Amino acid sequence: MYEVVQTLLDANGDKTAGYPAFADTVGRFGSTVEGIKGKSSELEGAGMGKVAAKNQAEDELVGALIPITSALFVHAGVKNDPELKQKADVSEWALRRMRDTELVARASSLLIKTANQYASALGDFGVTPAMLTECQKKVDTYSTSIGQRESSSAERVGARANLLELFDVADRTLAEELDRLMELVRGSQTQFYNEYFAARVIKDLGTRHRPAQATASKPGA
Repeated sequence: MYEVVQTLLDANGDKTAGYPAFADTVGRFGSTVEGIKGKSSELEGAGMGKVAAKNQAEDELVGALIPITSALFVHAGVKNDPELKQKADVSEWALRRMRDTELVARASSLLIKTANQYASALGDFGVTPAMLTECQKKVDTYSTSIGQRESSSAERVGARANLLELFDVADRTLAEELDRLMELVRGSQTQFYNEYFAARVIKDLGTRHRPAQATASKPGA
């Protein structure tokens, strides 16, 4: 909504040309608005790709694990090995409900400590050493994606804090400078004056970054 005010000010620069201080304030306000747009895009985009990568890595890891755990479970039943059967008794649903670090730990345990131990027996189920190696790579990829997603969360926190600061700067510039400067042209540029404060009302109605407050009023009103 700041753009509504900025567009109006830019379009009427000739009406304030005789006031250098006015032009300076409009320029600073414009820079703040551009900063808000940039930070908004940064906030919106931060982490989107990393979250998608993490979700894809999880899908691929779970997809690689299920054939291995299924083979281990059946082998344990055939060999009447209740301990192994318990270790391998994990469904796709259960894997997907695990916390990120829990899934990494469980996958690593099944692969490194269990599946490799029974690698020769698993060959009868079509589970090859190459499959185990590839699955371990998927564990590593998933683990890396978790860290990248967490770093993107920190980026979002920083971007949001910066954005709120820019909102405050823009609001102060409007309320403490531009609203007052418009009084300089009130008598000579009545239409521009009225359009400005109409745009200010639109801006305040669109504000969502702070608690609701009264719409803009002309200085001294």
